[in-house]
Amino acid sequence: MATAASTLAGVSAGRFRRRNYGRNHGYLLDGQKIISVTKALSLGMPKPALINWAASQAAQMAWDKKDELAAAPYSEFIATVAKAHEKVRNTAAVKGTAVHNFGQRLVHGERVDGIPDEVAKKVDHYVRFLNEWQVEPLAVERPVCNLAEPYGGTFDLVFRTPLFPERVFLGDIKTAKGVYGDNALQLEGYARADFYIDEHESEVEMSTLGITDHVVIHLEDAGYHVVEMERGDAVFAAFQNAIATARLFDGPRGETELDALVVGEIFKPGEAWL
Repeated sequence: MATAASTLAGVSAGRFRRRNYGRNHGYLLDGQKIISVTKALSLGMPKPALINWAASQAAQMAWDKKDELAAAPYSEFIATVAKAHEKVRNTAAVKGTAVHNFGQRLVHGERVDGIPDEVAKKVDHYVRFLNEWQVEPLAVERPVCNLAEPYGGTFDLVFRTPLFPERVFLGDIKTAKGVYGDNALQLEGYARADFYIDEHESEVEMSTLGITDHVVIHLEDAGYHVVEMERGDAVFAAFQNAIATARLFDGPRGETELDALVVGEIFKPGEAWL
């Protein structure tokens, strides 16, 4: 946690911190949980394609395991099939996290051994990206905070390259099947933070990085692509809308604020009402 001595005047004075627990993490401001950039987009952005995807994963599991589940009780069958998409999603998330972790070490020039086969190709392509783009890292995997909204997050990489000497790139590593519009909102959220926490646990104003461009570094088994993303006030406004919607489902203590909108039954015939 940053201390008052290591902060810039007018930034936060140590009010913000990232808290790690197990494989997950969260963000606190003045000791209270604040929403993260990724959770805002997870809860606050409609994703109709995921509904069809989840249904197809359930149908596929029901078919693939039809013999295994044939003798299972009804409740067990339903519970297993209904969670098929969670199993696929969690497996992909673990792989994505592994690629991020290896990437964080590689960007600093560290030698990395023992890379699992299931992520080796994507890690290799990240190395290609670093070499071919001649990446000069300015900040890697740093927590950020916006005090006004408020929200927290952790960006992947801010870098320069002699290929584009006048530009500074905010990059996000993606290992999904494609690059999507909400990736632009994620990057804009990071860029609009007031400050980031550097490697010395000091708060540094985000503007000092001089970011000019937002990109997704898309890693696939077959190769990599650096995809430019839209940025600007309209993108940030869309991100703010996502935060507002997400907060209806994720209150400060984890409750849903939508529940508070149900006042209660107004009148029931035959009962005494005061």
